[in-house]
Amino acid sequence: MSDRYYLLGETVAFDTLKREITVNENVYNLGGRESDLLKLLCENQNQVLKKQDIHMKVWGSIYVSDTSLTKAISNLRKQLRVINGLDCSIKTVPKEGYVLISDNLLMTKSSVSVQQEKTEIFEDVLEKRSDNFHVEFESKGKKIKNFFGDSIFYILFTSVFSSSIIFLVNYTLGWHYL
Repeated sequence: MSDRYYLLGETVAFDTLKREITVNENVYNLGGRESDLLKLLCENQNQVLKKQDIHMKVWGSIYVSDTSLTKAISNLRKQLRVINGLDCSIKTVPKEGYVLISDNLLMTKSSVSVQQEKTEIFEDVLEKRSDNFHVEFESKGKKIKNFFGDSIFYILFTSVFSSSIIFLVNYTLGWHYL
């Protein structure tokens, strides 16, 4: 199952179902092949896609020449060139294929929503956290605080944070688990 939306910049969203890119209030429509091609590149960002693989996934069993792929890439580049705020670009890898280069991970709207929900949960936990778990005891005349509650909180925070990062990376790379 693939995602419907990809964020290509702070204010740039690609809707794979409607085949359009929205920047603030402006909408740019893509052709069918260009939309399928951009979706495939987004699903495999920063990975070189071989021309044969692109042919199979975009055109299926229909035989087309390399010229058709080159033309589709050219059309897509032209359409992306007029859009301000993109955080990615399509590069040609000679004798291999194409790659969507992105310095930032292209996130889907759904993964951004999940990350926002997790951030809100962490903020709630921080607000509601109580100092009731602090246990004081004396050792060699000095008071030492055992931050038992803090330890549990930080362990929980790190495990949830790291699992969310792993989830986002796997999700962006297209690795889905049942």
